[in-house]
Parts: sequence; C-alpha cells; structure tokens
Amino acid sequence: MGHIVSSRNKNLQLFQVLFVRRKRVHSNRNSYAHYFTVAFLGCLIYITLFSRNANLTSVVRCTPFWSYNEWFTGRLDYRKSIFLNIILFIPLGYLLYDSFKSFRWGKPYRFTMIASLCLSIIIEISQYFTGRGLCDVDDIINNFLGGFIGAYCSWRFGEKGRV
Repeated sequence: MGHIVSSRNKNLQLFQVLFVRRKRVHSNRNSYAHYFTVAFLGCLIYITLFSRNANLTSVVRCTPFWSYNEWFTGRLDYRKSIFLNIILFIPLGYLLYDSFKSFRWGKPYRFTMIASLCLSIIIEISQYFTGRGLCDVDDIINNFLGGFIGAYCSWRFGEKGRV
C-alpha cells in the first residue's frame, strides 16, 4: 500500500511541475514601473500627436542625420529639436527596462530597445498620416538614442546599484 501512495505523490509532483505555474513575486517597485510606463506612454502620445495642430500636407524626410548636418552648419534651432527628441525617450527607456526585467522571457535591454524603436516608428507614421508633425528618420534615431540612454541609466542605477 505504501508503494501506491508514493507513486501517487510522484505523479502529483510531476503534474505540478509540468502544468501548475508558480506565482511570480512582484516587488512594489516593478508594479509601480508598469503603472508609470503606461502613464508615460499616454503623455508621450499626447505630446507627439494630440498637442499639435493638423497640417494639410504631410512631409517625410528620409535622409538620416540631416538635422545634425543643419546644426553643424550653423542652424542652431535644430539643436533644440535633436535634444528634445532624445530627452523625450529617456524616461521611457528607463521605465521600459524596469518593467521588462520582471518578465522571465528574455533580456530586458533587448526588449527595451525593440520597444523604443517600434514606438518611435509608430509615432512617426502616425504623424505622417494625421499631418501632426514631421515624419523624420532623425526623430527615430534620436528617440532610439534616448531609449538607449534611459535603459542604460536604469541598468546602471537600478540593477547594479552602484553610483
């Protein structure tokens, strides 16, 4: 009789290992990061799309680094645009990295970079179709750079914990 009970226990343990998922323990910091990420995404969409007036024409600039060329040849107003696009995505990179590191399915840095790039492309395409802003390759590059800086800061100051 003891042999049957131990066999049932082994089957139950195998069933639990295969089919029962264990609960993940989320820290309060990670759950707050999810909420802040969603709130920041809403603010980002408002800033990049809804806070602007619609134009009748949609413009696409596919030349990479044209704004840097304009800045270096003396047009300093492009410097502001470059830095604002970078600064706009730094908090997003920080929050996305903080959110993605609670998931088990991969490296948070890679997913943060992919999400920053995809979101930037979606924003630029939306600006083109709605006529609310300029669809620009440089904006995608600058936004990606901002996401990279934010993810690095989250890794440097959050995960490593050393300043």
